[in-house]
Amino acid sequence: MVGKKFGHLLVLKIAENSNRGRSWLLKCDCGKELILGESKFYNANKPKKSCGCMEFKQNKLSKIYPRLFNIWNNMKSRCYRNDSINYSRYGAKGVDVCDEWLENFESFLFWAKNNGYEENLTLDRINNSKGYNPNNCRWVDYYVQAENRGLSIKNKTGKTGVFKKRNSFISYIMRKGIRVNLGSFKTLDEAINARLEAERQYKMC
Repeated sequence: MVGKKFGHLLVLKIAENSNRGRSWLLKCDCGKELILGESKFYNANKPKKSCGCMEFKQNKLSKIYPRLFNIWNNMKSRCYRNDSINYSRYGAKGVDVCDEWLENFESFLFWAKNNGYEENLTLDRINNSKGYNPNNCRWVDYYVQAENRGLSIKNKTGKTGVFKKRNSFISYIMRKGIRVNLGSFKTLDEAINARLEAERQYKMC
């Protein structure tokens, strides 16, 4: 244990070893030393990651940047919480969050502010087969994100925004978070062409 690091806490030495369990002297990145039992930082459901300084800083930053904090939290939830509504599309498929961002909102915030974040943009993975990390993420509008989204498991046409309904094919496109219906068509080719034309027009806007 000595020399290992848990979050921002470095294990220095055993502070107490008794039938009640072991406690350790740890040093936080901020310089403060503290004594904790193993159950507080090792093999705990919610392990302590610092002396409290990082939690305080994170809580303070979350109030200054509430939208970014929610984006950060939602990113982690869909990757690691199996009760999340989107877990089946992310965490269940192996999508993860890099160590640099996982427990450090400040690191995610720094990257966001220096890589094009704006209030009207959303977080998007460049390669949907890879996880969330600085090299695979960008800030885009809703249109680009919708275009980059993988096909739904219910989609049998092979084209995003085109699906079959009874004896016809429905075509639509997402624009700024709003679904725009492009019409109902007799053939798959007609529906796909309508979708491609809408993509071309929106890209020119």
